[in-house]
Amino acid sequence: MHYDWPGNVRELRNALERAAILCEGGLITAEHLSLDIGARGPRAPVGASTTDLSAVERDMIAQVLADCAGNKSKAAARLGISRTQLYVRLRRYQLS
Repeated sequence: MHYDWPGNVRELRNALERAAILCEGGLITAEHLSLDIGARGPRAPVGASTTDLSAVERDMIAQVLADCAGNKSKAAARLGISRTQLYVRLRRYQLS
């Protein structure tokens, strides 16, 4: 929350999509975002640099699916996951 993002909104969205894919533990941390905290200023308080992965992932999948007009093959490719992985997430977040 205290990080001065150097790019535009599209770059931020891409960074969040990449972090959601890389994150295995349920939380996106500064390491998943490849943030150079030391060069940008003080580290945020514990908990402030993490985001609830479930909410981010669900919103991202819903947005990409809408952008792809419901085409699951295109949405999976855009998310960088297989169609099988997309279907698992659609069931998990009750988006299907």
